[in-house]
Amino acid sequence: MTRSGVAFLAAAWLLASGTAAAARDARADRFAAAAARLLAKKELSGATVGLAVHSLASGSPFYAHGAERGLAPASNLKLVTLYLAFATLGPDFQFETPVLADGPLVDGGRLEGSLWVRGSGDPSLRPCFFESEDDAAPLAPFVQALQLQGVRSVRGDLVVDARAFDGETIPQGWPRDQLGEEYAAPVAALGLNGNCVRVRVSALGDGGFLSVLLPEVAGWRVAHDLTPAGQRDAFKVGLLPPDAKGVARLRGSVGGDVRGAYVKTTVPDPPLYFGLALQAALARAGIALEGRVRPPAEGEKLPDKARVLYTRRSPLLPALVLCGKESDNLIAEQLLRACAFVRYGHGSIANGARLVDELARELGLAEQPRRIVDGSGLSRDDVVTPALLAAVLARAYAAPWRDDYVRCLPISGVDGTLDRRMNEPAMQYRVRAKTGYIARVSGLSGYLLAGDPEGGDVFAFSFLMNGFKGGNAEMKKVQDDLCRALVSAAK
Repeated sequence: MTRSGVAFLAAAWLLASGTAAAARDARADRFAAAAARLLAKKELSGATVGLAVHSLASGSPFYAHGAERGLAPASNLKLVTLYLAFATLGPDFQFETPVLADGPLVDGGRLEGSLWVRGSGDPSLRPCFFESEDDAAPLAPFVQALQLQGVRSVRGDLVVDARAFDGETIPQGWPRDQLGEEYAAPVAALGLNGNCVRVRVSALGDGGFLSVLLPEVAGWRVAHDLTPAGQRDAFKVGLLPPDAKGVARLRGSVGGDVRGAYVKTTVPDPPLYFGLALQAALARAGIALEGRVRPPAEGEKLPDKARVLYTRRSPLLPALVLCGKESDNLIAEQLLRACAFVRYGHGSIANGARLVDELARELGLAEQPRRIVDGSGLSRDDVVTPALLAAVLARAYAAPWRDDYVRCLPISGVDGTLDRRMNEPAMQYRVRAKTGYIARVSGLSGYLLAGDPEGGDVFAFSFLMNGFKGGNAEMKKVQDDLCRALVSAAK
């Protein structure tokens, strides 16, 4: 394909709705034959596979193999979460994080009361959404707003209110041995920096080490059990989550030439982390907190006299794109709970599962196996069918926000988690899909453009594989070959 052809194909993605009615049965037969050959590969021996392909031009199923099997979807579940975010919140939705004062501001800038920060699940309190690499960047708007209000000290407490979501910070079925990893960060209605903290480590000339916590967190510190490494540029360091005293411990070895290497871990209490980091940022700006950082007491309500000093508003779409393109688990979890909060008044996984149940009923698939225990697919306990995923994709493609939904998905050979897959000219740009992998679970679900961009056909597809014995690389190869077979068959 020529360069101009590739560019046109990329632009035509959101326009193609082709008819391509001629020889549709023959095309389906050709794909079925190719799929049968691929499913017979030894790599899939003993695996449970479900495939569903819908033609969006005809509005009907094109191919199915085990499409009604209940399978673990891994991150393909994010397609449902993204759909619910668009359908429930709307593409113009903004997350709001207000800062309120429950007392008057007196002469000298002293707040005679407490500050409250109320979280609603904003996933955008991260440096990347502020076009910054500074870990404290998401706190700057809050600090600046209080400075503009004339606040110089706070007599009371800093109350971090995350009650919009339930207290289940770690969903059922998440791998307990991986909870310090960034992709398994705990979930809360108020947090900071993906609910992770970083430490910058440097070797000193005297054989010692310098470690700096990023961002600064009031009362937290870094302790280390580091040893010099034989290789000068070696950096083999792990970071344990901060303990109850706020001590984050480094372990490992560091080469003598290492200057400014980074290591990251999750935090156990995201709202407290936000509050203590904000306290430190306020202190740097000369605003003293005389009280403590705390959650609301049981049954404690914000006083009626409280007034809003500042509200941080974050648009939804940038978070959706990061969630889809880079498969961000925490954003998916926050999105599902935010949808549940907006719809039912309480951001719980149980209410998120209710939203998925309602969607399945609307699609006529309520009787198919289904279990939703998180919004990201990291849990092995999630169960959906390929038929449901394909139907959700088809519904999204008919929605008024279709273009934004499709733009959230990685593009074959171009970006996101598909940047190195199907990158040959014949397949580049043709697939926009969500990848997924956890141990013995692999999937690829999304859209495929077949045929000529002006008169071709867009397919919604879902390929799920569970219980395979080999590696995920082999499963990805089968998935990619299924996409290639669909393009070839549907010419």
